[in-house]
Amino acid sequence: MKSVKFRIKEDGPFKILTWNAVHKNHDSLWAIHTGSDGNIYFSSCSEGAASSAHLLRYDVKSNKLWDLLDIGELSGDSWDSGRIPQSKIHTCLRETSDGYLYGVSHCTAPNYGETLLEVNGSFADPYFGNRGAQMFRVKMDSGKVEYLGLAIPYEGCRSMEIIENLNKAYLVSYPRHCLYEFDMETRKSRLIGRIGTLGGWEIFKDKKDRIYGSYDDGRFYRYLPLEDRFEELSMRVPGINGRENLYNFFFNVRKFRDDFICATGYYDCHIFRYNPEKGKEGTMEDYGVGWPGGWDGKGWMPPYVQAPILYKNRWIFYGCNIIWEPTQLVRLDVKTHEKKLISTLKCDDNYSAWLSEGAISKDEKTLFFADVNMKAVPRLLMIDVEKIMADV
Repeated sequence: MKSVKFRIKEDGPFKILTWNAVHKNHDSLWAIHTGSDGNIYFSSCSEGAASSAHLLRYDVKSNKLWDLLDIGELSGDSWDSGRIPQSKIHTCLRETSDGYLYGVSHCTAPNYGETLLEVNGSFADPYFGNRGAQMFRVKMDSGKVEYLGLAIPYEGCRSMEIIENLNKAYLVSYPRHCLYEFDMETRKSRLIGRIGTLGGWEIFKDKKDRIYGSYDDGRFYRYLPLEDRFEELSMRVPGINGRENLYNFFFNVRKFRDDFICATGYYDCHIFRYNPEKGKEGTMEDYGVGWPGGWDGKGWMPPYVQAPILYKNRWIFYGCNIIWEPTQLVRLDVKTHEKKLISTLKCDDNYSAWLSEGAISKDEKTLFFADVNMKAVPRLLMIDVEKIMADV
């Protein structure tokens, strides 16, 4: 646990937190979590060049920044080994009731000295391939870090859920899109089955500790860990009439409450609410295409919806853009379904290109976004939500 020098620059309702680089090749943030301790945990990562991902913690009250771990160093897998590195901690930070924050590594940056990532051709290659997703946990009150082992062999991890009473984690692998089980007592992993070819990116759990996901075409499944059994559900990711297509699986999943799972469709870009606690299969509320103006039918798909955050149980803030165009901040009223364009996310003369994940402070006064931007600067976006609510 190392102290990191940082600076915060204000730009209207926005604040931009940047810091002295914890790795020279980091270019983006991908996971973010508001801890029960009130601190903000996030991952500093890379996609364009080899690196080892770090987990950082911003202490809101004391206004300090800490570097908690280097996942490559922790797992003994150096970023410059020539293998596909442990370059990312994706959107899978999960807190448990005993005060631990768990995470697992992902792989999206090329090998050291290379410019292109090749995960399929190098799969299981001992010299060039990725060793696999490495799991860790942090004791939040002390900052003590513990390495838990290899959670998925030869692949990275896109998404994770933890079933505490089983002491097991359930994970989605990349590039094969398989569902894995990792026993955190024995430190052994088990392949459950393949859930997609391109899709099946993310999973979530309900209060009965059942795991939900979606196949490539958006059909929901439910996995029952105690029975080691899949259930095929009739529920489907909503989409544009007459256009529902392969690869309209859900992603950007956020569990706001037990009865409020928010997600978006990958292909048709509808934002929706799913309530797994109502009825036999749950219920769906479709908020429509995420872009406030709808979709004009031009291009191959509507603008992506990213990083939803629920505010005051009434409004959802999220990013929306066509990939690599400037990200727009949008506010959705979940009662009226009205969507309002708030602002273009241009901070310090640098446009945001993608919001990886969002979080809100414990006092609900600040929105935090893990950011991928046009100038490849690792930065944490902070937005005064009360100010932007007053402005609109």
